[in-house]
Amino acid sequence: MSTALVIILILIAIAVIALVAFAIMKRREKRAAQARVEARARRAEADRQLGASKEAQSVAGRHEAREGELRTQAQRETDAAKEAKAEAERREARAAELADAAKGESAAAGEHRSAAEDQRARAQEQAERAREVDPDGGTHDDEPESRPRDEQPGDAPGSRRL
Repeated sequence: MSTALVIILILIAIAVIALVAFAIMKRREKRAAQARVEARARRAEADRQLGASKEAQSVAGRHEAREGELRTQAQRETDAAKEAKAEAERREARAAELADAAKGESAAAGEHRSAAEDQRARAQEQAERAREVDPDGGTHDDEPESRPRDEQPGDAPGSRRL
């Protein structure tokens, strides 16, 4: 019996070893399956993060492009404002020149007016002296000038009505 017992024990040991080996294989398969699922989940998360990163990069690119457009527009507005300011300064200088010219013209007009008044006063003095010397001679301002019959007041001198 001892050989039969040894054979039974060996068979039991082989069965136990086979069961343990089978259990270890199952556990390894289960861990491998779990590792594959975790790897797929990590890959999916990485893909999602990569997609979010690309979207964020795209948004950043659009913002940078918009920033460039706004800077260009701001520069154009600044240039236009500078040009408008320069134009306003030129117009202001031109207005000052015109104002100075107007003052000059006003002064010249005043001088001419004074000269005309002085000349008129001298002419009146001469006329008074002439009347004192010859009270009956010459034409008087009261009498109308002789006109041909076909000329009317308002006609140009020398023109004739038909």
